[in-house]
Amino acid sequence: MAREFFCAYHSYLNAMRKLSDAECGRLFRALLSYSAGEQLINLQGREEILFDVFADQIDRDNAKYEACLLYTSPSPR
Repeated sequence: MAREFFCAYHSYLNAMRKLSDAECGRLFRALLSYSAGEQLINLQGREEILFDVFADQIDRDNAKYEACLLYTSPSPR
């Protein structure tokens, strides 16, 4: 089951402080596209470095979500 969101943790703020507003916007748009399963946006600025770190967190969160669904789904009788 696909999730309709991804968690944007407050800890991301520290990592993003040195990015310009344009870089932050491109990064956030790329993360939204990634979490929605859309084609990846080609990032070329400093935001490209953070994308991999944040995308890995999205993947970990999705794996936890899927595991939770399996654990809490009713078992067939």
